[in-house]
Amino acid sequence: VLSKNIKILWLAQSTYLLDQAFKTFSEEIKFIPDRELVNVRIVSGNETHANVGTVSLSDDVIICTTQTAILNYKSTSLDLYGEEQKKPLGKYIDKYKNGELLIVIDEAHHTPAFGCRTMLTDISENMNSNLYVLGLTATPFHNDQRISGWLQKIYNCGEDGVSFKISTEELQAKNILAVPKYIQKDTNIKVAVDDKTFKRLQKDHKDVPEDIIDELAANNDRNTLIANDYIQNKNKYGKTIIFADRWIQCESIVSKLNNNCIKADTVYSKVENGNLSGNDNSGRTRNELNKIAMDNFRANKLDVIVNVKMLTEGVDVPDVKTVMLTRQTTSPILFTQMVGRALRGKGAGGGEDKYDANVVLFVDEWERFIDFKSTVGDFEEIESA
Repeated sequence: VLSKNIKILWLAQSTYLLDQAFKTFSEEIKFIPDRELVNVRIVSGNETHANVGTVSLSDDVIICTTQTAILNYKSTSLDLYGEEQKKPLGKYIDKYKNGELLIVIDEAHHTPAFGCRTMLTDISENMNSNLYVLGLTATPFHNDQRISGWLQKIYNCGEDGVSFKISTEELQAKNILAVPKYIQKDTNIKVAVDDKTFKRLQKDHKDVPEDIIDELAANNDRNTLIANDYIQNKNKYGKTIIFADRWIQCESIVSKLNNNCIKADTVYSKVENGNLSGNDNSGRTRNELNKIAMDNFRANKLDVIVNVKMLTEGVDVPDVKTVMLTRQTTSPILFTQMVGRALRGKGAGGGEDKYDANVVLFVDEWERFIDFKSTVGDFEEIESA
């Protein structure tokens, strides 16, 4: 694409994904034929990236957060003569509406969300020539069936909208994916569900209510059980990501691990009184601490990283041997993403002897049957311990 001088707008959900895309472009760009120079700009609200206002018509590749693109694509400002004009990103897209533009959406299962699909539909309607839209995802469906059909409308190639796919079994045979070993751990904690909540879970396919999540996350005995399970199985589990639900649960588990000589740290965005503390000094400090923790984890200075919804997508630490899911979920996408953090095999940088990975599932005793996601596919055996 770049050898043909086609421009690229690369969209991703998080700054982690932007950095990974930029790293890969930097490594591979030397192999592009017929180009001596390629201008790549990484854009987000993060202070380590370029501001969206710096986008230039000479850019060949713009790697941008989806939210930044949505907010700025149609935004305008007044020029010196008081006339409205589009801001740089909108000008960039308009510039090539008579030419060719490739838009790549990473974690493309998010595309049906209103902001993203509206932006892509509008760009498509205003392009006078060739617009190419490519979506990348390991989970090509959306949790909300009411809008999932947009995937086929936006990625219009073939009956199912998929231009290329490969099976889990084939990826495992190539050692690109490790084979998951599911290990169920019963917490012996009983969870009551009233009629209204049960209907919501079963018929509306919603996830566990926030008040129940709060209660489970704050349960000290439960957090002790989770920490002790790692402590007792450290040699087997190795480098581990633990998925928790609340920042206070992260701190509780890490404290228990640290007190038993396990090197562990946290990654989360702290929320107090309903406000994400990312708009003040404490938020910036939290971001810095998250980066330090992840750098240490990648460098094997930590055994365990405990996070809240920040490492489900796009964070690539291939040598992770184990993921621990501290709570059951009804979401197949969320489950697949969490499990996937440990499934980088030998052929994907997981290590010379990485052919399998541990997936530890902490299971509570629900008074009524809930259709929680427990495995991916039908070929794994669950080890109960």
